[in-house]
Amino acid sequence: LNGKKALSMVEKNEIDLILLDIIMPEMDGYEVCRILKSQAHTKNIPILFITVDNNDASLEKAFALGGVDYVTKPFKPTELLARVKTHVKLSHTLQSLEFLATRDSMTGIYNRRKFFALGKSLLKTNSDFFAIMIDIDKFKDINDGYGHPFGDMVIKNVVNTIVKNIPKESILGRLGGEEFALLIQGNDKEVIIKTIQQIRKAVEEATKSHENNIITITISSGIAYK
Repeated sequence: LNGKKALSMVEKNEIDLILLDIIMPEMDGYEVCRILKSQAHTKNIPILFITVDNNDASLEKAFALGGVDYVTKPFKPTELLARVKTHVKLSHTLQSLEFLATRDSMTGIYNRRKFFALGKSLLKTNSDFFAIMIDIDKFKDINDGYGHPFGDMVIKNVVNTIVKNIPKESILGRLGGEEFALLIQGNDKEVIIKTIQQIRKAVEEATKSHENNIITITISSGIAYK
């Protein structure tokens, strides 16, 4: 019913698509769209404008602010539903392509290119953060001795262990092979050291079996502070 309530709903829910009227009290649809497109967590939500105002200037402004479509009132429900289905499907396709372009295919964490892009963005802020390198010890011996499929399983298990022990907002990437990098915001060195020690112990305790062999995996890490 108004722009402020719309923004509040988006903050509290996972939204696939927004139908947005232009003429609303307190805050019009243009301003709501501008705010949504300026925020990282909402900028990719497709917005369909619905309004009685269909002049060229309104259309141009709606698309310039990031709207993906425009429906005039009164509208046909079947037409609106068709447009909604089309844009939801397109949005999901784009999200899938984005995931494939930015993620490591084996582990699902960020690939090298995306990790450094996010790192550069973080450097431009005033945030304090720690950068951690993590390496699986003697990984070549694991591949040579037990085969690459077993080595792949080790990499996946190490990544899962890391993910379980770090804050949700952390940035984790695979730089290549058995090397990983991690960015955690904060300025408490003792907390970070404790976190890395938890990861190291969890990896070491999760022994792996290969045929009749019990194998212990270990990691090494280094920490730098910005």
